[in-house]
Amino acid sequence: MKKIILLLSLFTFSLFSKAQYSNQCTQDTTVCNGSNCIDLIGLIPNIRNTTTDTLIADYDINPLSKTTACGFIPPSDASDTTGFRGYITTDDYMSTVRQIGFNFYFYGKLYTSLVVNGNGFISFDVNRASQLSHWNIINGATPQNLPSTFYERAVIMGPYHDLNIADSSHSQNPKCQIKTELKGVRPYRKFIINYFEIPLFQCNDSIHNTHQIVLYEGLNYIDVFINSMQSCRTWNQGRAMIGLQNYARTKGVMAPGRRATDPIWGSVNMKESWRFVPKSDNSLLDSVRLYDLSGNLVRPGDTSLSNFPGLLKVTFPQVCTQFGTGVGDTAVYIIKSFYKGFNGTGGGLPATQVWIDTVRVNKSLSKPIISSTPLAISGQITTCKNTPVTLTANGSNNATFQWYSNTTKSIVFIGKNFTPKTTVVGDSIYYVTQKIGCIESDSTPIRITVIPIPASPTLFGSSICAGEIGSITSSPLGNNQILQLYSTGSGTNLSFTDSISYHPFLTATTIYYGIIKDTLGGCISPTPRVPVTVTINAIPNAPTITTPAPKCLPGTFTLSATAVPARQKIYWYSVSTGNTPLPNGTGTNTFTTP
Repeated sequence: MKKIILLLSLFTFSLFSKAQYSNQCTQDTTVCNGSNCIDLIGLIPNIRNTTTDTLIADYDINPLSKTTACGFIPPSDASDTTGFRGYITTDDYMSTVRQIGFNFYFYGKLYTSLVVNGNGFISFDVNRASQLSHWNIINGATPQNLPSTFYERAVIMGPYHDLNIADSSHSQNPKCQIKTELKGVRPYRKFIINYFEIPLFQCNDSIHNTHQIVLYEGLNYIDVFINSMQSCRTWNQGRAMIGLQNYARTKGVMAPGRRATDPIWGSVNMKESWRFVPKSDNSLLDSVRLYDLSGNLVRPGDTSLSNFPGLLKVTFPQVCTQFGTGVGDTAVYIIKSFYKGFNGTGGGLPATQVWIDTVRVNKSLSKPIISSTPLAISGQITTCKNTPVTLTANGSNNATFQWYSNTTKSIVFIGKNFTPKTTVVGDSIYYVTQKIGCIESDSTPIRITVIPIPASPTLFGSSICAGEIGSITSSPLGNNQILQLYSTGSGTNLSFTDSISYHPFLTATTIYYGIIKDTLGGCISPTPRVPVTVTINAIPNAPTITTPAPKCLPGTFTLSATAVPARQKIYWYSVSTGNTPLPNGTGTNTFTTP
């Protein structure tokens, strides 16, 4: 039976002019009945008349990177050092006046210029140009939410937190910058304010603060993109905020979970985005239509069922696609949304196409791709017992990833990131599929080999005289195991790596610290390292011998000697070069001759 999957992708075809906005907020849809006729579902912007204050009281908030599948796709590279940059060099000051380049309506008021602040916000109150701004988010001991006269007028916070562009230890980095740029062609331009790698005030080593505020011509939309944001818990209580407030400071909105009074938030590579859409009862949507790639009209769209803030759900009923016999056959459609007078000039303009999206209808889902920590080699990971392993499935947007065990033949985890147990030594094979609705792809396998932690070594150090070669030996080692000796109990100062023994030439007693390492998986024996001593003994002085009294007749003599120190033992020989001690001449201070 054929599998049919509707994938609403996030790119546009070059068949259409680039002088448009492209949609990134559509939903995925699936069917499982084998029919080639399906209802195509998408999401389009609900652009409204926002040119008068009486028509706009507030804003809807779209969590682009969260519930509506719009994704994290900033319109600009914040690290790009070209264009206008560097006009903010003093901490907590407003920039000079920046021209937006087009008319922008904010809370129903028309603005053509703004000022930028180094603390992550902009204001349309150009009377504040080049002046000292607020930096605090705490009034007394209480964080202040919006709206509030504690903050600037007509402000967009994206996000607002106390940064320090003047920090001398980091601001000289050519990538550390606050920059504005105007992109696109009229009437589809975007004014972008980029903050890239700006240090936090006081916590000046926290430099990973990269975010953007984007203003859209005609739409009067506001996007906030946060690549990374850090918090300084010792300053401003670590607080930060994403939100808007009007010129009178009587109206304000904040992103959920991103208010000044919310728990401390932010992380490196968080990749979060929010869209603020003006509210109004006067929608400018004229029509929405589905076309094939040849430009033929397939279906008009129905937007009567909508339940997303600032968005319209569009349905194209019973779109019938004729597939070929190949598994990978794909049909491509284009959604075009048409709006009246969307650029804010009022009535009189014809319906203008401003938003497009590409719709793909495929037969099947491809296998997911697995990435992992540690890195898999040829589909296998070798790791040590009780060492964490993270498996990440990568596939289609909005797909559900299902992980199976080769042992149980059942689902062991549902989600993108799977952390299998590594408590049992041996091999395990896991499989992951991706599923949208009732359609499930073929599986991708990965093998995990868990090897045991080597036991701590038993080490033996020699006791030698100065000038001799010492030795350190270990108890027998297992397969793929080696002995490693270090000169200290911790650190990376490795002195020796060998199979079982070490023979150093030493001039003084020395302590080494040993571990056993498994060369297959890199596992090492438990800490602390095992100490072992090679003892260097001083060469004894010659003993003091007492000469016996002479005798006239044959007989025995008793010879005596004294060792210094007394703990040393005396050995008696018949020749000066040594060899074998005389009988009864081993370890005694006296010796009786024959």
